[in-house]
Amino acid sequence: MKVYAQTQIGVIIMESAYENQETSVIDNSQSAPIVIELPQLIIDEEFKSILPLLDKETYALLEENILENGIRDALVVWGDILIDGHNRYNIALEHGLPFRTVSMDFDTRDDALIWIISTQVSRRNLLPLQLAFFEGFITLLTRGLKAIIPVEADTV
Repeated sequence: MKVYAQTQIGVIIMESAYENQETSVIDNSQSAPIVIELPQLIIDEEFKSILPLLDKETYALLEENILENGIRDALVVWGDILIDGHNRYNIALEHGLPFRTVSMDFDTRDDALIWIISTQVSRRNLLPLQLAFFEGFITLLTRGLKAIIPVEADTV
């Protein structure tokens, strides 16, 4: 199967390939393009910036892995808002790659923030001070208090 990215973000063309059984040569001449619209998700800056960004080397390794193996894990959404998978989403849009989404249901933004932090903290190598910060953040949210995290302007 060949995938071609178009200039418009979120649209790709996929061509199905027919394999000639005698020579094992792939013949695309019998295929018709299929246009697939990738979901346009809403990026909430607070959700995106809640945890430290991946460094450039880690992001490059993730991108290399995705280009080689595809996006294996579904992106997590709350309605149309991206909750988990911001780096994978950016890579998918940049390269016109298809991806799946799974929908989560949260009662409040604070519930979504708690889920994001709880899920992401186990995935990242964080310093003890950072872990303590996030534990305190979750404690504030669960007590109904507002915790503010500054939005970083620099993104990978």
